Order: sequence, then C-alpha cells, then structure tokens
Amino acid sequence: MVGEDSGSACAVFQLLSLPTAHSFHPIPHFPSPWRRVMMDIMKENTENTDSAKTPPEHGPHEDLRSPLAIGLAWSSTISGIALQAILPGLAGLWLDTKLGTVLLFFFLGLVLGMASAMMQLLKIVRKK
Repeated sequence: MVGEDSGSACAVFQLLSLPTAHSFHPIPHFPSPWRRVMMDIMKENTENTDSAKTPPEHGPHEDLRSPLAIGLAWSSTISGIALQAILPGLAGLWLDTKLGTVLLFFFLGLVLGMASAMMQLLKIVRKK
C-alpha cells in the first residue's frame, strides 16, 4: 500500500514537473505520418517567420508613438507657446496697475512674449 502511494505520487510529480533540456522535444510525438506533416508545417513556419523577426526599417523622422501620445505632446507644446506669448503681457498689465503707468509694461510684455513665442514656433518648424 505504501509502495502504491509513492508510485502514484511519483507519476503525478513526473506529470507536473517542468521538462528539462534532455526531456523536452519541440515536436509532439504523433504517429509517423502526422509527425512528418507537423515537421513540414514547423519547417514552413520557421522559414516564413525569419523575415518577420527582423524589425522594419524606420525613417529618421518617423514617429513610433501612439496617436494619443502624439496628440498630447502637441497639445502641451501649443499650450506652452500660448502661455509664453500671453503671460508676459499679463505680468506687464499687473506691473502697470502697481506703478500707475498707462499700459506701457503691458505692451512691452506683449511684444516680448509674442517674439519669444514666435522664436519657439520657428525652432519647432525647423526641427520637423
């Protein structure tokens, strides 16, 4: 009785154990005609997948990100340029109210902000 338990436990252990380098064979053991067919299919698959394994050639300017990532990058870039153009004008307006000047710093900040935003846009266009 003890021998039967250990034998069945050993058989279960052998079924559940991972294959080793010596016991693993990539082609299952089919009857001989099916084995030849499976070997032919596997040979065709390896011949066809050799070209699929090589990565496709990408151009230097091709963007491999998802469309969502590209859209988010462009929206953040445009938002940054808009803030770069507007914030100096708003800072100039605040400075005009504190100093009591008549929109002098507002226009100065607006011109400087628009110039810096235009330079940023030109840098983006030249990069693309």
